[in-house]
Amino acid sequence: MTSLRPYVLLFCLLSATEVLAQQGYLRTDDNTQVSSIGFRFVTTRSFPEKDIRSKTALTERGSFTGLRETMDFFPLVEPVGVHPFNPLELQKDVARIRRFYHQSGFLEPVVTYTIDFDREKNLVDVEYVIDEGPPLTLGRVSVTGADSAAPLLLPPDLETSWKDALSGFLPEPGKNLNLSQLPAFAASALVWCANHGYPFASARAGFSIDSASHAADLNIRMTLGQRCRVGKITVTGQQNVGERILLRELPFASGDFYSAQDLAEGRREILGLGLFRRAVIGIPDGAPPAEEVPVSLEVTEAPPRMIVGAVGYDSRGGMTMQGDWTHRNFTGDARSFTTSGLAQTGFLALEQTPEILYRASLSFTQPYVFHRRLSIIGGPFVEYRNDYRDRSNAYGLSATLVYNVDPLRSIALRQIISKRNIQEVRFGDYESGAIDFLSLLSTVAKGEVVLKNTIALQASYGSLDDIMVPRKGYLVRPVSEVTWASDLNSVEYWRGELSGAVFTPFSETVGLAVRGYASTIVPFGKGLPQGDETSTEKWLQFRDIAATAGGPDDARGWGSRLLGPKFPNLTIQTSGADTTYSVDGYIPVGGLAKLAFTFELRLPFPGLGSFAGLSVYFDGARVWNPSETLHPDLGWSDEEKFFYGVGTGMLFRSPVGTFRLDLGYKLNPSFQDLRDASDVVNALANEQPLDQIPVHPSRRFHAHLSISVSF
Repeated sequence: MTSLRPYVLLFCLLSATEVLAQQGYLRTDDNTQVSSIGFRFVTTRSFPEKDIRSKTALTERGSFTGLRETMDFFPLVEPVGVHPFNPLELQKDVARIRRFYHQSGFLEPVVTYTIDFDREKNLVDVEYVIDEGPPLTLGRVSVTGADSAAPLLLPPDLETSWKDALSGFLPEPGKNLNLSQLPAFAASALVWCANHGYPFASARAGFSIDSASHAADLNIRMTLGQRCRVGKITVTGQQNVGERILLRELPFASGDFYSAQDLAEGRREILGLGLFRRAVIGIPDGAPPAEEVPVSLEVTEAPPRMIVGAVGYDSRGGMTMQGDWTHRNFTGDARSFTTSGLAQTGFLALEQTPEILYRASLSFTQPYVFHRRLSIIGGPFVEYRNDYRDRSNAYGLSATLVYNVDPLRSIALRQIISKRNIQEVRFGDYESGAIDFLSLLSTVAKGEVVLKNTIALQASYGSLDDIMVPRKGYLVRPVSEVTWASDLNSVEYWRGELSGAVFTPFSETVGLAVRGYASTIVPFGKGLPQGDETSTEKWLQFRDIAATAGGPDDARGWGSRLLGPKFPNLTIQTSGADTTYSVDGYIPVGGLAKLAFTFELRLPFPGLGSFAGLSVYFDGARVWNPSETLHPDLGWSDEEKFFYGVGTGMLFRSPVGTFRLDLGYKLNPSFQDLRDASDVVNALANEQPLDQIPVHPSRRFHAHLSISVSF
């Protein structure tokens, strides 16, 4: 060590000279700030920028500094802060980045930097220039037992599983080898061991490098220990829930081979009951390796009664409130009883026809029906609605049998039986004959009572990195619904629906979301015109299930449900000999078939951190009636084609809720899309040429707003 001191001193002097020279050339001072930090890669780029940035000590002011300094009193605005420039810290950053590449398997990285100094503003832009050099590649892989000279010996029933696991977490020979992942390789081997009966195994990964060929041979040395089975299962901490309830939720029993994966699944199942705020399951500390090992389950019960609520707003339903009261151990056996209320008031809604809905329901949940993943939920409901379809009230019963693997993988069988009483139909009033082209019935859609009795099979399958705001993964949801028992239905039909989404990240902050939707309705029996019924009369009976498009969920350039077939919301008033009419926007008609898609590019919101984002999207949808026998004539031939729109949106997330604002633009609007409904009705009533109806270019735009707050 003594002989190295002169060289160390010389290195420090040279470094200090370089720093001082650089500082003198830049003429920086203690007030110099770092404006931006960038990275330029000379040849290849093997790591995300955020991984390299995490190794640097210098920080940047970022973009939109003037706006952020003005608005930083808002809780969502990230303050600019202080980001001093330190030449010595810059040199250390270069060393840190170089060390990061060494540890990651790059033996010859070259890291330099460039600096752009704004003397007037006293700001520095730093750019690190990285030439990664050739990476290490994986050579031979050997797995040995405790004695490095002996191969790993496994029971015959585990050999195939082990080979599959090994190929799953190791790169293929000849591929890049990241040396920093060696602990992860050993951890993956231990996970496999713990899931196959070896909870006391140990593993260590090592390597030897051939620097001439830039290759590394990998060795994983493992000590398996005793293969164990589950012995006695002890449950503690429960007070109001019987031990039997907890044990039935576990996917294993005494005598099964130990599996850490099964223990984790059992913990999820127990927490999924909603009765416990904490659950810990595992081998007790100090338990020695043995053929059978004890397993302890310790739980902490949550209060049996719970109240949750939410307040929100969206442009379709206006101010909305929702609340639930739940007893999570109703009559024991982990059953739950919930009373729910929803008030979608329509207050301050942006749509011309607000969707007002008041709903109350009772539901009972039995969490274990012959199997821990099978549960049943059911109960009565009552509702009042006043929307684009009608003003009505309904009551009924619903029951759902659910097989649930996890929140994204499930299959459910659902039955709903209901009776709806209609006070007013929202398809306008054309009975006077003033508007000949819309000779629709004005009072009822085949009676004032609508009966419905359906059974539906629906499934969900997918994988997402984040259920609330996904950036990577996919999700598919098919639905098949059919009416049965003809006497309990006003119309009969089969409905099929398929929706899906794919999320792909391009970088740490930029990603693409693609969503698609397809549905069709096939009428039969009472769903087809009977006797002297017209196609239009029969069509009105499908208003509850007709497909619609437009709004914050699909084609955002259109108002709520107003893409495709629609007509003016016309009401005629008669007072003595005088007849007058009023028009209030358009009413959606919908169709028996629908196709819709969305391509959405998601971007960060400059200066607001990870809890805010921007989106740019391209939407498309078509709603139409493919049936020859059930096709109302609305007088417009351009409402059933494919429509397209583009737009942009902003999303803000907080611990208590979200705020979203979207602005869409119609690329190929229909005739009615660009014209006021009152102008259309007046022209038709006065037999004026349709091409003289004023066009309003501003109708190409449509805004959607939603706010949600939970408590």
